[in-house]
Amino acid sequence: MAVDYASSGIRVNGVRPGIVPRPDEPARPGLEAGYPLGRVIRPEEVAAAVHFLASDEASAITGVIIPVDGGLSIASAATGARPDLAALAAEELIGD
Repeated sequence: MAVDYASSGIRVNGVRPGIVPRPDEPARPGLEAGYPLGRVIRPEEVAAAVHFLASDEASAITGVIIPVDGGLSIASAATGARPDLAALAAEELIGD
């Protein structure tokens, strides 16, 4: 899609967020330790990546997905995410 629309000046990019706890969600002990950065991701960090991609500063960027995941995507070369956090991600998607 990025290739198809680039000549028209349309950029196609995306953001792949990690697990972002809801503000009303109670703290989960040990969750921070699972992130290579040692902390969870904040919603405003995901928003900042979206804002950047939509800005003129990213005018030469197209066809990319930016992970905003605290390093989860680099934690395991084989799977792209830590196995111990995969279950947590599934739980977040399915609900408690």
